[in-house]
Amino acid sequence: GRARPTEAVAGLDVVRENMRLHYAEHGTYADGSFTDGAQVTVDGILGIMDVDLSGRYFSTECYTFDGAPGVNTFDIECRGGNSTATAASEVASTIATIDESGEIATSW
Repeated sequence: GRARPTEAVAGLDVVRENMRLHYAEHGTYADGSFTDGAQVTVDGILGIMDVDLSGRYFSTECYTFDGAPGVNTFDIECRGGNSTATAASEVASTIATIDESGEIATSW
């Protein structure tokens, strides 16, 4: 259904907004804790709580850094196969990504 991609994109938008705030404060997207595969909630740096990314299909475990962010770039991935949400089995093959420009790519 339509709710699945909408939920992933909404979560990615939350992360992107918080990454933009991090950039505004620090002048870079990079941080020592932001490593390839790390959850975006790592060390609480972005101020994103598990509840902010928990839904019917996707959970906070889905949202990770896809490569380490650089000074001016980042890629965030939402991988349904990592989900512990109620309907996780429905999104097991789903991958959605967002970058610093807001470009979203999805595969279902």
